[in-house]
Amino acid sequence: SETAHVARVPVRAFVNPENRIMVYRDENTRRTAGPAFLLNEMLVWGFTGQVISAMLDVAGWAVPWENDKLYELRDAMALLDAEDSYG
Repeated sequence: SETAHVARVPVRAFVNPENRIMVYRDENTRRTAGPAFLLNEMLVWGFTGQVISAMLDVAGWAVPWENDKLYELRDAMALLDAEDSYG
């Protein structure tokens, strides 16, 4: 029930540093940030974002990216309307 959409996305889109951000969800003033991906009107974050990020690292496919681009979840979702990314 947590999956909103299933899509095929090329690996190069996940590798592209322009598609990567950090997202946190402010719950009871406790912040925990994790990697996320802005991809063609989709925000991949949370457990899925962490797994994909770890897979890129382990496979040696990760490239340097600006991991200081930090957004609260709602602000990251708002970027979907403004972004046209897909690497």
